[in-house]
Amino acid sequence: MLTATIQFKPTYQIEGALLVNGFKNSKESYVLETKQRKELVRAEVRTDEVLFTFPGNLGMGEYETVHEALKNVLEASGGSIDDSNSLLGYLPNGEGAYIIHQFRAWTTFLLTAKHHSMKGQKVQVLDQAGRVMGEGLLMDYELEESHSFSVSKCTLVTTFGEQSYTGKHLKIEPTGSW
Repeated sequence: MLTATIQFKPTYQIEGALLVNGFKNSKESYVLETKQRKELVRAEVRTDEVLFTFPGNLGMGEYETVHEALKNVLEASGGSIDDSNSLLGYLPNGEGAYIIHQFRAWTTFLLTAKHHSMKGQKVQVLDQAGRVMGEGLLMDYELEESHSFSVSKCTLVTTFGEQSYTGKHLKIEPTGSW
């Protein structure tokens, strides 16, 4: 199990920040779950800190959810976080990536590698709503100019020839077929 601890002023009512960010009161702790009721993270409230515990084998989307929840609770509390016991992976320079510190750099690194490896493979392009825009061999993609990894354009070779798709937050997924 991985852990992170947020320290806050004892006068701050941290329970409100937990509830606003999707945590539910569960006996002597607070729990954040998926829609399918899978527990993602458990928060144990103490006098001036909250200990967050979560599995080390979550999917990327689940880590994103945990990251956002912890980041929002941290910002609301105005406290500080120790996430040194939540190592998720490493950056290309060998620096560690944790649930808060270096998280965005790590996800960008992983997504860049993922998308690079999909070049020449059969993929689907999905819009923000998850609707399929096109399918074919991935030739190239372009990212939005922001701090996060977000595809704004991609080019596929389809049965109709080369086609480009543009939009905000396009999702490229491998089809697993030829």
